[in-house]
Amino acid sequence: MNLGGGAAQNSGPNSVSPAPGVDAGESGIKTRLDRPAASPKRHKAGRANYPGDVRHMLGEIKGPLTYGGYVIAVDAQYDPDTDRTRVAFGHATVDDLALSERASS
Repeated sequence: MNLGGGAAQNSGPNSVSPAPGVDAGESGIKTRLDRPAASPKRHKAGRANYPGDVRHMLGEIKGPLTYGGYVIAVDAQYDPDTDRTRVAFGHATVDDLALSERASS
């Protein structure tokens, strides 16, 4: 029994090896190599109806909302019979906000 307080060695019959496709890389950081990097999934944030044809607002960021977040227009469907546009929004990502800042500068 080792009472010296040193770190246990990772060897023997009960040792743990990294899973296949895992690269240790830097100390303490593991990177999965067996699947592609996660793409930013945009979560739905609701819909709104606007008078007239406002399909041009796709990609526009709106906010801040009452909780401090921002949304981005991701889909717009214009109905000429009622002259209204139904716009779907998703929660804006950090990348969306950075692109918006660069565009406005």
